[in-house]
This record gives sequence, structure tokens and C-alpha cells, in this order.
Amino acid sequence: MENKLRILMLEDVAEDAEMAIHELRNAGLTFSSKLVETKDDFTRYLDEFNPDIILADYKLPSFDGLTAFKIAKEKHPDVIFIFVTGEMGEEFAIGTLLMGATDYVLKSHLTKLAPAVQRAIEDSLVRSERRRAELALIESEERYRNVVETSPNAVFIYSAGKCVFSNRSGVKLLGASSTEQLIGKTFSDFVHPESRGAVEQQINRIIEKGTEPPLIEDRFIRLDGTPVDVEVTGAPFTHNDTPAALVIAKDVTDRKLMEKELLKTHKLESVGLLAGGIAHDFNNLLTAILGNITMAKAYSDPEGKASDRLSEAERTLTLAKGLTQQLLTFARGGAPVKETSYIRNLIKDSATFTLTGSNVRCDYAIAHDLWPVDIDKGQLCQVINNLVLNARHAMPDGGIITLSAENIKVCNSKEAVAEIALLKDGDYIKIAIADCGVGIDKKYLDKIFDPYFTTKQKGSGLGLATSYSIIKNHDGRITVESQPGVGTTFCIYLRASKKEATRDKARKKILTDPQREQYKGQKVLVMDDDENIRKILKDMLTYLGFEVHLAVAGLEAIELYRKAKEAGRPFGAVIMDLTIPGGMGGKEAIKGLLDLDPGVKAIVSSGYSNDPVMADFKKYGFRAVLVKPHQVADLDEKLYYLLTVESD
Repeated sequence: MENKLRILMLEDVAEDAEMAIHELRNAGLTFSSKLVETKDDFTRYLDEFNPDIILADYKLPSFDGLTAFKIAKEKHPDVIFIFVTGEMGEEFAIGTLLMGATDYVLKSHLTKLAPAVQRAIEDSLVRSERRRAELALIESEERYRNVVETSPNAVFIYSAGKCVFSNRSGVKLLGASSTEQLIGKTFSDFVHPESRGAVEQQINRIIEKGTEPPLIEDRFIRLDGTPVDVEVTGAPFTHNDTPAALVIAKDVTDRKLMEKELLKTHKLESVGLLAGGIAHDFNNLLTAILGNITMAKAYSDPEGKASDRLSEAERTLTLAKGLTQQLLTFARGGAPVKETSYIRNLIKDSATFTLTGSNVRCDYAIAHDLWPVDIDKGQLCQVINNLVLNARHAMPDGGIITLSAENIKVCNSKEAVAEIALLKDGDYIKIAIADCGVGIDKKYLDKIFDPYFTTKQKGSGLGLATSYSIIKNHDGRITVESQPGVGTTFCIYLRASKKEATRDKARKKILTDPQREQYKGQKVLVMDDDENIRKILKDMLTYLGFEVHLAVAGLEAIELYRKAKEAGRPFGAVIMDLTIPGGMGGKEAIKGLLDLDPGVKAIVSSGYSNDPVMADFKKYGFRAVLVKPHQVADLDEKLYYLLTVESD
């Protein structure tokens, strides 16, 4: 209220008005005043003068104080209204106070007017301050309510064992459609059965002892029964003057999913380090063994029993070759050799080949307009083979596999299903392989992509781990859903390529056998640190009609190549091992050879087939790649192409 008061006086006797003003000024009050005696003037000055205080006589010739009081309260509910009258019965005076009048003073006791006005001013200031405080409190409560309601974390209040409040995030977290679905329920209704007892104790301690529990991880159960991973904390609270617990929960389902994926990746990387080294050494051994068996078979009677035994050994070693290849696939540092391809036929051909001779049929639902993808065809074939073979084994009595492929668009919103939650937005091809077999127990689902994990009596435990690693290296995702007794569905997501793919590339012209004789007798230089491999390669190449020279490491190979070139009898081709422990390997030696002869026809060979040089050999100056272990036919094919087809 301003320092200078505005007082509107409703009085028909001027002397009475002057006496009232005199009493107020003697009391030290500073004010301006207006004197009126009719309804019209009173109403007009209510608006124009906007009084802080109204002093009104009860009876006037053409108007009355009670009517004036009602008009004033309707226009200015907070105005101070004091009756100043010559006579007013006690019962009537009390009635006006009950109606909202501030006070009344008899004209015969005007000395009481100033104290009454001062008291009314003080009371008005107190009420105004209280109202401002109440409005500020309401505003503050509204502000904090908005903060709570818009919080991304779920906020609950529990009192007397029941939920009495939930914000919107809490409603969403628990899968409810409205707050009403949660009000009145106990906290245990939403907690995983395994931890209900411990959680109830925590809530009771919060309410009874006022202790704040540490942040914990737990699982809630949504109204539809599905679990959700959460981080939970709590604090003591008061609700309607009753001790309560404030519970805050954060949905960490996506984070837990990412942690599982990261742990799985770390497992693969750890095993990959070991697997890569083992596979490299094992492939060197296989090269020598398989090469000797191939040569022994070549020199034996094709119709004899020895040839049959050698063929069986050769077949078994080929399986061992496939096993080491799977080890190498998820060894750290491996990179697929990608090309932009349409994979409709590749998917179908891979699955059909795997099911050849089995009692399982495959029904295909592959879209004709599949987008192209950037893939390593051999690795994707391996994934399809592994998954279809798993489905086949899941149905020993026969059955039907459903293999589908379609184009999908991924746009991850907050409502995105976990299946695609870790994919970047964009265009993808989704490949689904579903069987109606025995299914996989829920407790194994998180482990099936782990290296060496298998539930089959016969199995290496590498098929799914390899598939996972291949798809991961293609920046894709592989998921699984299964129900025991119903079946299993694996889904592969591969990012669509923005490049153009060539459909059905024309095959290179195959030369006739007489033309194959063109390269017979040419010189071939072999560089490898393993004596057994050097020996068997010399035998195989000699068998094919080549003149073979051997080197242990890069410096020796470069020197032999230089001397042959200077002598006018250069090497037609060089086969070099990629890695030479303690010496110069093929990666370094090729630089020296290119300095001597930019047209050198060098083949890089290694048992560590996932080395970047093997994946992008032309970038390093090689003309071809030969993966250990290899056979006579492999050497023949590479040299035939290099010395005849490429020369054309």
C-alpha cells in the first residue's frame, strides 16, 4: 500500500466528515480524500479515485452504507471498508463484520476511528504479504511440479506402502497409459521378484529412519510383464504431513544392451588375438600336410585303395582348413574384402547348397528389389551357411526353414525396439532365417555368440561367434529370438550401399588346355621361412612344369630376382610369404622387387589371411593372393591366370 492513502468518504453531513478527517490527521496519517453522498458519485469515484479505505455512514437520504459496501466489495474485494455511523445496533454491526466489513465506529466515539484505520491498514499489509507468499509458494510448487513432470527420469512417491504419485516418465517406464493405473499399487508390484524383499527393506528404511540408500541397479517389471533395467535411488519425503519415500528411477536398458555388446566384442578381440596366432601356425602345418597328400595322390593309382585313403585325408584336412578360417574371421585386425553387390541370388544359393541332401526344406521370401550392399561375398556366404546349418541341426526329423530378405528403413526414436536400437539411422537389408526346431533356452541366449560356446554334442562353438564377427565387421547387426519347442529366428541387418552394383558380372574367358602350356617351364621364385613349405611348394610347382628357386627371406629373394634379371632369365612369377619372423617379409620385399622391376608378378601368401595386405593386396603392389593352406590346383589356377590371362 502506498504511503499516501486514498480515502473515499460516504457522508451527507459535512461537519461529521470534517471531524473524521481531523481525527485521522491528528493521528499522523497522510492521505487524500473525496467526499460523496450519492450512489452515482460513489460508484464513479470507486473507479476514478481507486480508494484504499472507504469510510461510510450507514444511513443517507438517497443511499445507504450496506448497498455501498456490496458495490465496493464487488469492484474492489480487498478495500478497507469501515462503517462510521451515528447509530448501529450491535446485532447489525456483527452482521456486517461477518459479511466482510473491516470494522465499525460510532460517531459518538470518533477517537476510536484513527486506531481502527491504523489497525485495518496493518492487517491489510499482513494479508497482502501472506497472499504474496502463498502465490509465490504456488508458483514455486508449480515450477517444481513442471520440473518433475518433464524429467526424463521416473519419479515416484510412496506413502503407507502405496504409490501416491508418478510423473509422466514413470508412467511410460512402467508401461501404463495414465497415472491412475499406478496410484495405489505397492512398490513390489513393479520390482523383479528376485529383489522384492531387499527393495521393500530399503523403502521402509527411507520412511522410518530417513536414510538415503546408495544408487543401485535393479530390474522393474512393466504392467505387461516385460522387464526393464533401471538405476534406482531414493530419499525421505513428506506427503500430506506423512512420512514417505521419494523414488527416482532411470531406464538403463539401452545402456545395458550396449555394455553386453561391448563385453561380447572384447571377448572376441581377446580370443581373436590367440586365434590369429594359432591359425597362422596351424595353416603353415596344413599347407605342408595337405600339399604332401595332394602330391601323393597325384602319383598314386587313381583306382587303388591308397588313392581313396588319400582322398579321405584330403577331405578331412579341407574341413580343418575351414575351421582355421573361422578362427581367422574374428581374429583382431581382420577386414572383409568388400564389393558392392546384389545378394538375392547369393542368399538363396548359399542356403540351397547347405541343405543339399537333407530332409529340411527352405521356403524363400526374398524381395526382388533388394538394395545393393557392400559385402565380402565369401564371408556373407559363410554366415548364411552357419545359420542355415544351425537351423537344419535344430530339426533332426526334418522341417521347414523360412528365409526372408527385405528392405527396411531404420529411424531410432525413443520407442525403437531393442532389436534395432544400436543401428544408425538409414537404409538396411534385413535377412531373417527362422526354423521350427527345438529352440534355445532363454538362459543361453546371451551366450550363443560367445566363442566356443555350443549346446550341440558335435560342434566347435565357432559358427555363431564367426557370424557375429563377420556382420560386426560389415557395420551390421545380428540378433536372435527363440522359444523352446517353437523355434528360433536369426535376423541380420546390413547397411544398404549408395553405390551402383553390377549384376551378373561376365566371367573371364577360360583358355583351352593347349593355351595352358604357354607358361610351362617358366621360372618361379618361392620365398618362405618354413622349410617344409618351401619343399612342398617346390615339389608341386615342379609337378606343374615350372623351374623353381627358393629363398628364406626378403633380402635373399630380392638378390635372386636381381641376378636372374641381369642374366636375361627373369622369373615369371614370385610367391612370397607375408610375414618372416626376424627377417624381411613379403610386405617389405615387394618394394625392393618393384624397384628392380615395376612389372613383377608377385603373389602374396600367408596363413594369416585377415591381414590388411591380404584384403587389399593390389594396393601394396602384389598381383594376386594365395591363402594357406593351398593345393596344387590353387597354385595352377593362380599362375595360369597371372602368366596367361592377365598377360593378355
